Parts: sequence; structure tokens; C-alpha cells
Amino acid sequence: MRQRWEDGGVEVRVHKDLDEMNIPGPSWNYSKEYQARESSLNSFVEMLKDLTQLLVDVALRFMNFIQHSLQSIKQGSIEIGGSVHESFRSGSVKCEETMRGAVEIIRQRVEEITSRFTEARSKLADQWKGGAEKLSQKLKIT
Repeated sequence: MRQRWEDGGVEVRVHKDLDEMNIPGPSWNYSKEYQARESSLNSFVEMLKDLTQLLVDVALRFMNFIQHSLQSIKQGSIEIGGSVHESFRSGSVKCEETMRGAVEIIRQRVEEITSRFTEARSKLADQWKGGAEKLSQKLKIT
């Protein structure tokens, strides 16, 4: 604090009994305790660095797992979507083929009915023609 005041331009006067420069240091060997504290602090910092690295590795593995899972889900949905699309297309093609077959069968049946109707009409016309000729001959004779 004294240093801050002096740096700010304030002159500080302290009685020589209270002067920090005249206060004796601790009676024990301060540097050994300081080194021990510094050493334990450094080991604590190293432990924190190791722990931080471990947490980063775990976080990266977790994010990698999530990314892999999402890619698997995406791939599965693409495959399912393709399968559904293929099934729909296949069903559509089969339906189209069935409709073509049905139209062909109906066309054949209509041709058969038309043919039979034409034959029956021809036979009926022939019978009527023969009957009309007989009737006209009977009418001419009498």
C-alpha cells in the first residue's frame, strides 16, 4: 500500500520501528517452505492439465460417437427411403402392367362379343332372307 501511495506522488513517513524494511523475517527457513508449496502447486497444476486433457478427450469421443450415430441414422433413413421409393415404383409398375393386362383382356372380350354378335346377326339375316324368299315364292305360286 505504501508503495502505491509513493508511486502516486504521496510522501509516506513511517516511524523507523514500524518501517517494513526493519522488520526481521521469520525465524524458520522460509525458502524451503515456499519451494514445497510451489512444488505442490505445480503438481496440482499438472494434475489439472491432465484432467483437462482427459475431459477434452472424453468430450471429443462423445461428439464423435454422436456424429457417427447421426450418420448411421441418416444412412438408414436414406436406405429406407430408397427402399420405400423402390417399393412404390415396383408397385406402380406392377399396377400399370396389371391395368394393361386388364385392358387387353377387356379388348379381347369385346372383340369376341362383337365377332359373335356379327356372326349371329349374319345367321339371323340369312334365316330371315331364306324365310322371306320362301314366303315370296309361296305368294307368287298362289
